[in-house]
Amino acid sequence: TLAIDPSNPDRIIVGSMYDLAPRGFRIWMWRTGDGGKTWASGLLDPPRMPKVDIEPKWGADVVAGFAEDGTPVVTTMSGVDELGGDTVGTFVSRFPRSPVLLAPTSVAPVFLHSVDSAARRRVIYDKPWLVVDHQLRSSHRGTIYVSSAAMTTGMGIAGGGRAWTIYASRLVLAASRDGGRTFGAPVVVA
Repeated sequence: TLAIDPSNPDRIIVGSMYDLAPRGFRIWMWRTGDGGKTWASGLLDPPRMPKVDIEPKWGADVVAGFAEDGTPVVTTMSGVDELGGDTVGTFVSRFPRSPVLLAPTSVAPVFLHSVDSAARRRVIYDKPWLVVDHQLRSSHRGTIYVSSAAMTTGMGIAGGGRAWTIYASRLVLAASRDGGRTFGAPVVVA
């Protein structure tokens, strides 16, 4: 993924997902403030689940953007178990405006997987996407939108490359009107 700051095209942020088997996927980030003449790069620590004090084992599906105030933002998935548990989520991380700093200043949860043991169902969010409304005349200018697939599945073994029964699949959308610091409840689009 690659994003260029609409207010300053010399500011660019790039992110890539790569496999560190057997440790799982990770996110590597690059930033420049001089149009690509020099770059800072480094590993992005996967965001932690709210109220779970366990080191995430993986990060995936990075998408970059710039908030209305020029703050770099990225959406990523991360988790402490394989895809499909209730300790997996999608997050938006805000970064300092300095082109050499790669640690996020804040992280907001957007979509969190859930498990309903009684109904023997789980909801898995996968393949998030992020866009920022930078339109000058838009009444929603500055809003950050994150979409994802929300799949309701059975309780069988889930994870990358494993089969599970999908009972329903929806496209959901969540919005942030404060530059990615918080997100409203997801709404079903389709």
